[in-house]
Amino acid sequence: NRLNAVLENTTDIVLSIDLHYNLLTINECGKNEFNKLFGIDVEIGKNILDQIPKEVSQIWKERYDKALKGEKVISEEKYLKDSNEYYSETVINPIYSEKKIIGAVVFSRDITDRIFKEKLIYQSEERMRNLAENMPVMLDAFDEEMNIIVWNKECERVTGYRADEIIGNPHAMELIYPDSDYREFVLSDTAEKGFYFRNLEYTLLSKNGDKKTISWSNISKDVKIPGWHIWAIGVD
Repeated sequence: NRLNAVLENTTDIVLSIDLHYNLLTINECGKNEFNKLFGIDVEIGKNILDQIPKEVSQIWKERYDKALKGEKVISEEKYLKDSNEYYSETVINPIYSEKKIIGAVVFSRDITDRIFKEKLIYQSEERMRNLAENMPVMLDAFDEEMNIIVWNKECERVTGYRADEIIGNPHAMELIYPDSDYREFVLSDTAEKGFYFRNLEYTLLSKNGDKKTISWSNISKDVKIPGWHIWAIGVD
């Protein structure tokens, strides 16, 4: 009774089948979801594959077969209903009795809200990437090993070096600061300031040999961006 109370008060679909795909148990949430997604009232004792649409029955048969052979099966689905998208995450485990598999149990959770939130986050991050890539100031960023990991279009325009020539290149600083003494000065000066400064001017050498004096500002201590150890913006 306690187990039934738990199953009937969860927002997850819980059902079980025997070795012949016959539906043994299903909670109220499961019944409601099958009705919402497929427009069917599932029946205990009947083959679950015969009760669901043909376009998905083969997919589920393959998953059930894996579980009935002893595998744990995890999957995500997208369903369309009345032009609305629904997403679920499903886990299928074999049921054992005296070390023999006698069926499978299915746990399925609605993850629609989570997926939509992830999409919104991704879209927001994509907009920020586009903004950073195309804004009319130089933007670079370094990882913890001081490798350049961001080099936007303005950096490319000012220096003449493409992103693929700079990003991940351990000799990138040698390209834009070829004089070793001056390069050491730039690196030590910024490090002494804790990589926290505004309007520091350094002169780099562009790919075509022109000297460019850039005013750099670094406030990455105040504005932390995941994956970027330090970052700075520069104006030619």
